[in-house]
Amino acid sequence: MKQVIYFLAILFSLAFFASCEDVTEDLPMDNFGYEYFPLADNALWIYKVDSVIYSQLGDKKDTTSSYVKEEIVEVFVDQVQDTVYRIERSVSKSTNYEWNVVDVWVAQKDQTMAAKTEENLKYMKLVFPLKESVSWDGNAFITEDVDIFVGGETLDLLRDWDYRMLSIESRVLIGDEPYTEVATIQNADSGENELIHRRFVIEKYATDIGLVYKRHVILDTQCIVECEGQTWEEQGDKGYLLESVLVEYGN
Repeated sequence: MKQVIYFLAILFSLAFFASCEDVTEDLPMDNFGYEYFPLADNALWIYKVDSVIYSQLGDKKDTTSSYVKEEIVEVFVDQVQDTVYRIERSVSKSTNYEWNVVDVWVAQKDQTMAAKTEENLKYMKLVFPLKESVSWDGNAFITEDVDIFVGGETLDLLRDWDYRMLSIESRVLIGDEPYTEVATIQNADSGENELIHRRFVIEKYATDIGLVYKRHVILDTQCIVECEGQTWEEQGDKGYLLESVLVEYGN
């Protein structure tokens, strides 16, 4: 059975650790990486989100820009005694920040992983200890295939996803803001040479802040020979591009 998600919600938004590498050495607790996914009541993040939606076999590309606020509005303990953080998500079309609430996500963290439920899909965002080259099944909680509906077409959103921690960098400039200690997580990279489906998803997390950047390239194409030499952004028939940059954080 396939689960279908309408892209409008994803745009404005827009399992347990199954295959993580074994870690045998003893590490101090302050080296586990918990600070890359901070959760606290009343914390908020504001992102500038730019997206391109492909339709009409790639002939039409609709570009949108907006601001998305994620604010923790409630902390509660669920039926299995896990602490859950309820995140209210709002959208504004301008820097005036006239917010309209669009949906609610939740996040949680324990000693082994950090998870976020987006549009009823629970992703394992990080695993602990967070170390370079560690890999895991970040979609382990998602038991069905997931199609999204975008530009009048459906796409297999989670095709070829493969989570891994690429690097921790000591100084990174994202937008106009410099950050120290940034972890780069690859959620998917099907490869530029894939002929029909391109899935590239990357997220960056800064210590004591959380997610500061993400990029999605979710594209399909049937243009093979005729489009040889073109980039995926040029040859895509359907799908979307999305880039999200943190512009404000408060706690």
